[in-house]
Amino acid sequence: MITSLQQCLEREAELIEAFIAALADETLALLDRKANEALIKAAQAKETLANDLIELNAQRDEILAQMGLPDGHAGTEQAVGQFPELGEIWERLLRLTKVARDKNEHNGILVRSSLQYTEKSLDALHNITLKVSPSQTYTAQGRSGQPGYGVRSIVAR
Repeated sequence: MITSLQQCLEREAELIEAFIAALADETLALLDRKANEALIKAAQAKETLANDLIELNAQRDEILAQMGLPDGHAGTEQAVGQFPELGEIWERLLRLTKVARDKNEHNGILVRSSLQYTEKSLDALHNITLKVSPSQTYTAQGRSGQPGYGVRSIVAR
């Protein structure tokens, strides 16, 4: 049982390291506003790794249950208390998890900043367009944005 738990924790640490690498790729893509494909690739890698980690957590919980321990963090802490040889890999996993959480939060800040910048830019463009030529603006449906003009469409029928 202890060997299975140790292998599970080691595999989790490997996946967290890969997740951290995907987060680093995501950071670079977020900083380069033209790196859309890289951003998509990083997001897909993160999703795959997150799913793998969920499966591995379930596996760890099963092992802990077989050992008569509670699941999750509490059960793993109890296992480490009973089997000190697990301490090193558990500490490594906790450190990596913190790094991943911090990097993910950082990327979240970048995403929110980018969204705010984009929204402000769109608002500015919209305001400039209204001032320059209000009758030339159109809605997302291709209709004139000018109140009262209603049915004029730029979409060919």
